[in-house]
Amino acid sequence: MSEKARQPPTITEVVSVGDKYEIRLPESVCKAFEMTPGTRLLLTADPAVGEIVMNVAARPESLLAEARMVIDNHPGAMAKITGKIAEENVNIVMFLLPASAKETISGTMLLDLSKSKKTLRDIEKTISGLDVVKNITTKLL
Repeated sequence: MSEKARQPPTITEVVSVGDKYEIRLPESVCKAFEMTPGTRLLLTADPAVGEIVMNVAARPESLLAEARMVIDNHPGAMAKITGKIAEENVNIVMFLLPASAKETISGTMLLDLSKSKKTLRDIEKTISGLDVVKNITTKLL
């Protein structure tokens, strides 16, 4: 049996936007993704193509943070950053780094700090001390 044949089918549902701009997710979707109340989703909207994509970002018990950074655009830069993040016992939930031919590149990480003994400020200081990081801003979500 091919890998494609073993994958669960895509769920397609039509949802409505409520009076206060809320969207209620279908129970079938929540069950398929094991979502419970408080689950956080990352929403990416592209008005140019009329598309909205949501990804499960964190479970309710997660201590979620965002790190936006400008880094050197050369081989090994991300390895230094992700290695340092792993040393702090922080999980990278998602990472967006668009392709670029420039000397530096801007990216965003969603981090789960739940297992780290360090504060977000401590982690920011550690990452900003790396020679490949030009700028970093963080915030708890």
